[in-house]
Amino acid sequence: MTTNVDKYKLLITQRSAILTSVQHNLSAIQLEVSKTTPRDIEHVREEYDVMEDKWLRIEGLVKEIRNYNAIHPLDNETEVEYEKVREDYLKARRRATTLFEQMDKAAAKVTQDAVDQALYDQRKDHEAALKDAMETRQRSKTHTRLPDQKLRVYKGDVEDYFPWKLEFDAAVHSNPEIPIINKFNYLKQATADGGIVEQTIKGLHCSEESYKEALKLLKNRFERS
Repeated sequence: MTTNVDKYKLLITQRSAILTSVQHNLSAIQLEVSKTTPRDIEHVREEYDVMEDKWLRIEGLVKEIRNYNAIHPLDNETEVEYEKVREDYLKARRRATTLFEQMDKAAAKVTQDAVDQALYDQRKDHEAALKDAMETRQRSKTHTRLPDQKLRVYKGDVEDYFPWKLEFDAAVHSNPEIPIINKFNYLKQATADGGIVEQTIKGLHCSEESYKEALKLLKNRFERS
């Protein structure tokens, strides 16, 4: 028949065995957290989890053992052993927890840096694609060709100004795909009569404002009022 003394001794023996086992986990954790070189964080987590599980079992045994305190004085030697290991356990637990927090922060920073870099790359790619599209569109506009028919040159006849202007508007002026600079060049071609019409806009530089000014000068000079 198992007596209280036997039960007490069994609990002490079980606790001592687990304490010895925990010390192996403590040594492994302390070895890793003391390294200055990159640590095997996964190994530390594994040892930490095992240590925590064992320590829960030890605390359960401690409660049972102390229930016998009124009947059987606690073995001072085993209590000293328990307190020493407990102190080492708390120290290792703090160091491991600090290490986990540091590693988690570092991982979070790496993740955020990766996200920031991805967003930056995405923005740069978008900007580059937009720039290429704009340049392609500009090249397309620059190389837009007029209809195959040749523009009729205006000779300065007041009666012919309005018909000529309608033709020019239809072929060039009203075409939204032709850049204004090109429209001005076409206007010069369509007024290159070698005489008064050509002289009317000859002094204007090639620009958007000059194109508008040229149309105004031609209208004022040749349109019948």
